[in-house]
Amino acid sequence: MSNVLDLSLIAAADAIRRREISATELTRLCLARIEQENSELNAFLHVEAEFALEAARAADRTLARDEAVGALHGIPVARKDNLQRMGQLFTSGSRVFARRLGEFTAHCLTRIDAAGAVDLGGTNMSEFAFHVHGFNSLTGPPRNPWDLSRSAGGSSGGAAAAVAARLAFGAIGSDSGGSIRSPAALCGIVGLAPTPGLINTQGMAPGSATLDRVGPMARTVADCARLLSVLAGGDPSDARSGSRLIAGYESELERPVRGLRLGILRDLPDLNHDTSDVLSAAAAVFRDLGCEPVEIRLSGLDTLNALAMRVFGYEAAASHRDVLRDRAADIHPEVRERLLRGATVSAEDYRSAIDAAENERQEFLRTAFAHADALLLPAAPSEKPDKPDQGTATPAIDPGRYTRAFNYLGMPALVLPMGFDATGLPLGMQLVGKRFDEALLLNLGHQYQLATDWHLRKPSAAGARMPKNQRLSDA
Repeated sequence: MSNVLDLSLIAAADAIRRREISATELTRLCLARIEQENSELNAFLHVEAEFALEAARAADRTLARDEAVGALHGIPVARKDNLQRMGQLFTSGSRVFARRLGEFTAHCLTRIDAAGAVDLGGTNMSEFAFHVHGFNSLTGPPRNPWDLSRSAGGSSGGAAAAVAARLAFGAIGSDSGGSIRSPAALCGIVGLAPTPGLINTQGMAPGSATLDRVGPMARTVADCARLLSVLAGGDPSDARSGSRLIAGYESELERPVRGLRLGILRDLPDLNHDTSDVLSAAAAVFRDLGCEPVEIRLSGLDTLNALAMRVFGYEAAASHRDVLRDRAADIHPEVRERLLRGATVSAEDYRSAIDAAENERQEFLRTAFAHADALLLPAAPSEKPDKPDQGTATPAIDPGRYTRAFNYLGMPALVLPMGFDATGLPLGMQLVGKRFDEALLLNLGHQYQLATDWHLRKPSAAGARMPKNQRLSDA
């Protein structure tokens, strides 16, 4: 089988079931790809080769006995390194935790294990998942496989780079303000920040308990739906999850989207021309699919972002209070500065932001969703990723301007590729829905991908070694 690493996750799972390739063979191909590319991409912080190969062999033995197999049977995937696995490294991208081992296995990892997945290891990330540019005190930032001089984004940048560069078929990331969605957009893949409580976050390193989410990352929307079907399940420890039944995410993908009302945001601040033009072209595709465009204005987005940052800063600083006190010199300077700023948020201001969230959500539903089933907006104002070694100066344009508010509002958001800028770097759209409307967002995204081929584009065969700004080949 040629170009097997270019298969979608679902296609690779089907190939294993048909015994066209074994899980062991597929895992060895991924490990070889990692060995070839990771020194430049810096996508993985640690690769658990023997663990992965043993899981792959076990998957092959199960198939040989004609036993029932799971939805991810034999599929090599990766995990962000703030998700712990018992006895393996669990660094949170920090020098402070360079030798820390997981004391138990995160709930989301037990679910992919039960579905037969092969866990390759921990991917690079912003230190403590607390920076949009991937700043990492342990090994440096992950790099964008489309252009190595650019960042893969943060904080789940290593996971996004690994999936885009064909080192893994999917990954599990985390998102507190755009940490799945921003790197997914920058690396040209799909990422979902689900409704809080839909996926259990037990075993994730503490960050912002209110805003943190675990979510899937893959090369296609259908692959994300497959991953979500494995990961999702009401979390009895999370009051936000309730007892809501989980939809059949894959079975909903093929529904026609004709008649769905899509809120198109206008007057978007800081949007560059490339992103604006490509977003308009994406909206035209949805119109051709039969969606009804509805013009939406979001005058209060900056206020919601400020409330989200107040919550995030306060909770992240509290989570890392001991580290700030005892190991401040070992933290990346900009991450340390953000933590210190968070520590200045008063308990009163924090509580007022928490208390305002439900009223803000209801107001948002009454306005933005009054005549729309879902919203279409960019993943970032300007999606040209920063150079990872350019220093620590904070950019004038906030990369999380169109993502952070939805963590605060508790709404799901899906990012998928919608085209490229003039230099050949990927651009991503964002679809936002009401709470627990993941099936609707995945349906819209999948139908868009059936009508377009942006998700089939990939870094050239030279991948990580391509010259800067070279136009990239089709898959």
